Amino acid sequence: MTDKEKRDLHTETIVTHIGIVKDLCYQMGIPELGDSHDLSKFSPEEFEIYKYADGKRSPHDNARDKLGYSPSWYLHYHRNPHHWQHFLDIVDATPNKDGTFTIKCKAIKMPYERVIEMFCDQWGASKTYSKEDFSLKAPLEYYKNRCEGQRAMYPVSEALLKRLLNQLADSESEADFIAWYNSNKENLQKKYEKDSLEN
Repeated sequence: MTDKEKRDLHTETIVTHIGIVKDLCYQMGIPELGDSHDLSKFSPEEFEIYKYADGKRSPHDNARDKLGYSPSWYLHYHRNPHHWQHFLDIVDATPNKDGTFTIKCKAIKMPYERVIEMFCDQWGASKTYSKEDFSLKAPLEYYKNRCEGQRAMYPVSEALLKRLLNQLADSESEADFIAWYNSNKENLQKKYEKDSLEN
């Protein structure tokens, strides 16, 4: 794949993803977050990740395979508070001999709306990369296979994300899920604010 083809592919993927997430955010009552979602990906520092694009999965994952890290990911999650990494306070770091660190960090509770945006982001990413193979179970399957037990998230923030992913997987259609969410949003948010939401 030529450099131009990678650049064009990455641009198309970002535009598609942003469009999907924007639509989902609008349907879930956070249009202002949908309007600003992931726009930092077009910044020169973040866009450079296009060199690792292949259209099959995130170029960040491809970069990690080749380099051991993603050159732009840490910039992205610091700039975009719909990522759980944005809400970590590192309180101690002990160096290991292999260049890694044993880190102690405190997870901070995410604002409710940012968890909703995170959910829309994961749903949108599944739709973007799965394309015609997408199913409503795909975001939950990705979470279970790649994320569960591996995120330093504030407990109720992760509980809300899991609740939404499970409900989406159990829904007959996207419209059914959106209807369920809109009828349960107030109760979910109240429980979330009281730290009383269960997985």
